[in-house]
Amino acid sequence: MPCEDFAASLWGGSGCLWRRRPPWAAYAGLGGGNGAGSSSLYRACQEVRRLTQCVEIAGLCHDVGHGPFSHSFEADFINQLRGHLPGAPYAHDACAGTDAGGLSGSFSPADHVAPKWCHEWMSKEMVDRLLGDIIDRGGQTEFEVADIQVIKTMIEGVDPKWKGPPSWEPIDALTRAAFDIVANKRTGLDVDRLDYLCRDSSLLPPQNSLPSPSPMRLLMHSRVIGGEICFNVSELHAVFGVFYTRYSLFNLVYLHKKVRAIELMIAEALREADPVFLWSEAVHDVDEFLTLTDEGLLRDILRHPVITGRQPLASSSLTTDHFEALQRANVLLRKVTHGRKSGDLYRVVSTANFGHDRNMAEIRDVCTPELIARLSHGKVHAEDIVLDCRAKKCAKLFKRLKYQKAAMDTSMCPFDTDAI
Repeated sequence: MPCEDFAASLWGGSGCLWRRRPPWAAYAGLGGGNGAGSSSLYRACQEVRRLTQCVEIAGLCHDVGHGPFSHSFEADFINQLRGHLPGAPYAHDACAGTDAGGLSGSFSPADHVAPKWCHEWMSKEMVDRLLGDIIDRGGQTEFEVADIQVIKTMIEGVDPKWKGPPSWEPIDALTRAAFDIVANKRTGLDVDRLDYLCRDSSLLPPQNSLPSPSPMRLLMHSRVIGGEICFNVSELHAVFGVFYTRYSLFNLVYLHKKVRAIELMIAEALREADPVFLWSEAVHDVDEFLTLTDEGLLRDILRHPVITGRQPLASSSLTTDHFEALQRANVLLRKVTHGRKSGDLYRVVSTANFGHDRNMAEIRDVCTPELIARLSHGKVHAEDIVLDCRAKKCAKLFKRLKYQKAAMDTSMCPFDTDAI
């Protein structure tokens, strides 16, 4: 979904603050005519243009940090292999306590460090690489260093508890809402999710068809109130449909047992071969990271000279341990790429559902492969067991949404969600 459409819908167009004079114009000094009011309106419009530009770029760049095999590379390979990577700070580190580009106040999200590497951090590194050469160094362009920080903050998303700068200025409410367009950590309803939900729901076979979200309809019935993106209560069903489609896609596609089996087998093959190729080191270097592709990683394993017999092991730089690991990786990938028969894939033994209030980290600590192997009395070994814990937060996020009733003058007023 074009992010500029979202911005234009929320702000009444990228060229002006509102399409008509809002009722609070007198408070903001945005009245018509010449003088201070016109000057204030001009500055506000310039600020909106700047925000819109930042949202557009953030929307384009927010997922460029994904590695090969997308989320599986991040969750099942990098973080399973190495956990917290030294020297690779989590995205919040780069944002905490910094100014959000001077956009009517500063941004100070919760100062914390996540224990794992994430693709948002790499996306922000790439933004620095892509935009570093076109920033304003001599007044020749309108793109400034502060804009890069704003874009990076929009990509990562801000802490839901951050209310924005305390001010009566309407532009401050718009500024706070702008940081929820690409990555909305308050409700989870953002253009990132709308984009892949529209794409994936349209690709399902007819027997598993799902309602495709209607982004433009949602945009037409959304406004910024109190710094939050709110929706008309008449669109409650449409908003619910977005979360229903997302939940259904996770059940039918993303977490399908065969899909997860293939992802886990590929990730295990990558972990086995990593000591040979050192792919995990690429997360520290943007240039090296850009060389990683799905096809390239598979080719490195399946067509390695020693594996194909073109080079004897004795004349290669591989140790015996590395050669055996590469052989195991090759066997796993061939099961995935050449057969895909159910007998060759990992088999689901058991599943369990937990409420969204349960701490998944505690569950992983208690329910370990070692414990399961011990309880089996030797029938299985710990290395034969894979625990795949994935949390779905659709219901919890849906409760955070705010709705409004449309008044006679087409303006919006807050609406109590509990009354629905």
